[in-house]
Amino acid sequence: MAEARVNFWRSLSTRITLLVFTVSVAVFVFLVWLTLYYQQLENRNLAERELRTLNLSSQATLNRIIRYDYPELAQEVIAELEVHRRVSRALIFNEQGSVVFSNLKSEVGRLIEHAQLELPEAFSSPAGKFSLVVYEPDLDRFYSKTPLVGRANQTQEVATWTLLMTYEYDTSLKAAIYQRRWALAGELLLVFILASLLRVYLQHRLTRPLQLLQQGVLQLRLTNSDVDIALTDNDELGQMARTIEQIARDRSQYLSDLKNLNTAIEQSNECVIITNIEGEIEYVNRAFSDVTGYTKGELIGQNPRILQSGATAETTYERLWNKLKLGETWRGELLNKRKDGSNYVVWATITPVLDENDRITHFIGVEEDITERKADEEKLHFLAYYEPLTSLPNRFHLSELMQQVLAAHDGKHYGALLLVDMDRLQHINDARGYEFGSELIKRFAERLKQELKGREHTLAHLGADAFAVLLPEDASSIQAAKNKAEAVGQLLLATTEQPFHVMREELKISASIGCVIYPETNVIMHSKIEAERIIRSAETAMHQAKHKGGNSFEFYKAKFSQQVQQQFEIEKQLRHAISKDELELHLQSQCLHSGEVVSAEALVRWNHSRDGMISPGKFIPVAEQSDLIVDVDRWMLTRVCQLLADLQKQGKHLSISVNISARHFRKSDFEDWIDALIKEYEIPRKSLVLEVTEGVLIDDVSDVVAKMQGLSRQGVEFSIDDFGTGYSSLSYISQLPVHELKIDQSFVQSIGDRRAGDGVIETVISIANHMSMRVVAEGVETKKQAEFLFKTDANVVMQGFYYARPVEVTQWRASLT
Repeated sequence: MAEARVNFWRSLSTRITLLVFTVSVAVFVFLVWLTLYYQQLENRNLAERELRTLNLSSQATLNRIIRYDYPELAQEVIAELEVHRRVSRALIFNEQGSVVFSNLKSEVGRLIEHAQLELPEAFSSPAGKFSLVVYEPDLDRFYSKTPLVGRANQTQEVATWTLLMTYEYDTSLKAAIYQRRWALAGELLLVFILASLLRVYLQHRLTRPLQLLQQGVLQLRLTNSDVDIALTDNDELGQMARTIEQIARDRSQYLSDLKNLNTAIEQSNECVIITNIEGEIEYVNRAFSDVTGYTKGELIGQNPRILQSGATAETTYERLWNKLKLGETWRGELLNKRKDGSNYVVWATITPVLDENDRITHFIGVEEDITERKADEEKLHFLAYYEPLTSLPNRFHLSELMQQVLAAHDGKHYGALLLVDMDRLQHINDARGYEFGSELIKRFAERLKQELKGREHTLAHLGADAFAVLLPEDASSIQAAKNKAEAVGQLLLATTEQPFHVMREELKISASIGCVIYPETNVIMHSKIEAERIIRSAETAMHQAKHKGGNSFEFYKAKFSQQVQQQFEIEKQLRHAISKDELELHLQSQCLHSGEVVSAEALVRWNHSRDGMISPGKFIPVAEQSDLIVDVDRWMLTRVCQLLADLQKQGKHLSISVNISARHFRKSDFEDWIDALIKEYEIPRKSLVLEVTEGVLIDDVSDVVAKMQGLSRQGVEFSIDDFGTGYSSLSYISQLPVHELKIDQSFVQSIGDRRAGDGVIETVISIANHMSMRVVAEGVETKKQAEFLFKTDANVVMQGFYYARPVEVTQWRASLT
């Protein structure tokens, strides 16, 4: 913006010049007046002194003339006085006021009042003892009366006369000016010099600084940068310059902060809106326009009510305005409507802006679009409380519902919790894939919903293949609750008899149901703990139903939990036993018919530090349920290799077989670990026989075969334990690098039964001979059994109490001598 031009007559410089000129003229006029005044005063004083001098001289002359009685001389003196340039009249009157001498004959003898004079009142009477001079400014004239003393009369009375004169005084300025012309010229010069000096001083001390201040103010108006005013004086103007500079710096900083704030607000993801006290929108940022769909032009001047969706409760607006009217900030959720008609949720913070008198002038609103967050929260809430696959309450939700039920328990009624688990779902997933399995789970859930329709219940999906049915506490006794629960359970089992149609495929499944009656006690100390305990009890009952083969219903019994607890304790203590080396290696010799020991089977025993010897039948099944069996097997393999190394040093070449779990074949390092173990103890590879059951073939057959072949190529031999009792498939067994078949003791114990014992044994031996495998018969306890096996095949190796019992290593080694 260009600098505005100032009119010449309105400029500060012109005004100061005019002011100086005016003041100078006024001063000069005053000096002139004062000079002329005193000049006129001086002239009047001179005239008065002249008049008094004339009076004195005339008084003296006339006194002598009158005393010596020369009246004609008195008349001459009067005439001479009137000849004076300033004396206009002169006369003498006596005590009676009659004119005695006058140049005007007509006045002689007449009273002074009748003389042709304009006399002040005081001059109509005779003079006193002293002369009297009075100046009449209106007439520019002096009046004087002087006492005259005449001669004494016959009575010796002295006659007193009065000399009256009028003295004209010239008051013209011209004369005064003429008299003071040089003084006036000097005054004029002095005033001019002083005015010039004052003009220069004011120009330097006022006009120029003000011009600099004007430039600084103009720069302050036109720019946002700092201002530098070239004034170094420490006077008021200098301080004003510093103040303007500070204002510029403050404004520059303020504008910088304001720009940063505006940028931050404009780039902020939060919506910002400012309204006046009438509710008219004065400002919105870009985020506000983006969220609402309105442009700034469409919003400015509007009322925020255009965003109302009608879904926000009126009480919310009431609380909002109650807060704002008190000058307080309100925070809360608002459900608004966009320009396109869609709703969105904001978390709003609205604050009133107060002026210095604490009156509200504006409202500032900061809003965060939490639509997605609310949706996420709802989704998280759904995921926290419901199973996504079936949209049924999940385990956590079920637990909370049970807590509420237990908290409201009246101690007089009973309910039931049924846990429904789909049988063989994992096999179906393996065969058809998890997508197929998920679809089957959804169909199963729909079937449960359909069957339970019309009954008061809560159906929950605990995850994977497990569902729960919570029946309310409406039975007056435990038996009534059991009857109701069993009826529902049988109904659910029956519903699985109908086939399911999944992905154009028809299949049938069964279910296992565990049930627990709640509450088991009328004293409920902690509803959360009790709810979890009830769910676990139902799970325990369900597992018992599965152990029975599935497709069955089982009530919870306390002994189930005792068994589970016992298994848990065994597993915990077994881990401790492995680390503390409480396990013991026992061996049972394997002999020919003659009793010659040709090999042995390694067995593990647990000598508990407190409970003594624990049967393998207790801890091996527990270990099999977890990877703990791998640790047990590796402990045994290590001890067997140590033993084989010692026997090798003694020149005894025997083989020892070790039972290993199928879990070993799921370990990627199984082959390398066996190879490293054999190399560490430097034993003949054929001396280590690994016993596996036919169940090992149920898992990934190709992977099992590959690992067995890899170990076989290293020289390790394999034995099929309990042959004929499990997954007997000659096609699979023919693919395996098996060197030995072990006839299960159940067949040996049936020797004498041609169909159940003799025939099976003869068949197994025949198969082994045709496949060039060694045969080991387990459980040989009688001579009859030994003789039958020997007659069937003289090379059969026998293992059982008839030949040797399992003993610890030292005793077994001693038996070899």
